[in-house]
Amino acid sequence: EISDIDLNVHTQSTFYVFNRWGGIVYFDPHYGLNNQWWDGRMMFHNRQNSSSVFQNDWDSNQDYVRDGIYFYTLEVYNSVFNQKEFYSGEISIFSREK
Repeated sequence: EISDIDLNVHTQSTFYVFNRWGGIVYFDPHYGLNNQWWDGRMMFHNRQNSSSVFQNDWDSNQDYVRDGIYFYTLEVYNSVFNQKEFYSGEISIFSREK
């Protein structure tokens, strides 16, 4: 959860999560604006759709991403300063079950 998204300031919010190969595992064009956050599940669940951009390596763990390092980008529109803001970083996923 990126808790610094403020509905009084931010009017747009686009969030991507990428695997280590650059494949998109999650995308939300309204991230945090509707009080919904990424829970570690992959966005794309259809094995039939093969794409070089979207990740298609599914796990049997209810479509949660596998343990590892993921990267994110967040683009928000700051209506107070009338400008877009860009953030990026990494997310470490480690499940409790082994």
